[in-house]
Amino acid sequence: ALQGVAIVTVGLPGLGFGNDLLDHYYDGQGLSGFDYAYTFPGFNHVVQAAGRIIRDYDDRGVVLLIDRRFGNSKYERMIKEAFPQAAKARTPQDVKKACMDFWTKHDS
Repeated sequence: ALQGVAIVTVGLPGLGFGNDLLDHYYDGQGLSGFDYAYTFPGFNHVVQAAGRIIRDYDDRGVVLLIDRRFGNSKYERMIKEAFPQAAKARTPQDVKKACMDFWTKHDS
């Protein structure tokens, strides 16, 4: 039973011909090609990694997203949508308090 996971990157896929094609296609549609080719698929990897904790309805766990880029407004919106109960922690003490609060609430 996994109790936590730390994700240390925004999960951007590597540069490549296929992703470049997607980038150019969506740019041509008036959308952010970079987002559709890199940002959104990368964040999907983050959500999948976080899902390693939750396998059953009763499962509980802590996910730490450790990358300054998660503080970007675009990522903050995606985080709020994917993890509505998310709490922001900027220091090790904040992380410790958030984890202790979570487990105090969910261990009962």
